[in-house]
Amino acid sequence: MNNIDISNFIIQAKALVKNFDVGLCITILNASGNKEFFISLGEIRPCSIDMSEKKAKTAYNFMGDNHQIYNLLKGLGDMPLISSEYCFIAGGKYLSDQFGNKKFLGVSSSDPSKDLEIAKIIANDLMSGGGK
Repeated sequence: MNNIDISNFIIQAKALVKNFDVGLCITILNASGNKEFFISLGEIRPCSIDMSEKKAKTAYNFMGDNHQIYNLLKGLGDMPLISSEYCFIAGGKYLSDQFGNKKFLGVSSSDPSKDLEIAKIIANDLMSGGGK
């Protein structure tokens, strides 16, 4: 998972755009929370660029999948799904392999109801080395 084969990853991302019939933004942060990769494919919503990065940053800051963190936090009281720093809409994932390598994924598409499923597919691909 440490290194991503960008050309293979882009081919797989294009297939997701076609299969899910969405525009798609993908952000990947490294273990330090710095942007390692970003791509925008298809007809995206203008907010998707910012949302994909916020989802990845939320996963980084909380070291967890953003929708799961939201479910924990909302038990403490009213919580907005989006703030100036965070986005708890599904599509942010925390990835860690058996060697301790960490990445943080943010997915935002033109159909937010598909973001979690797309993020899971991308995460599984990255974890299995399919992005290599």
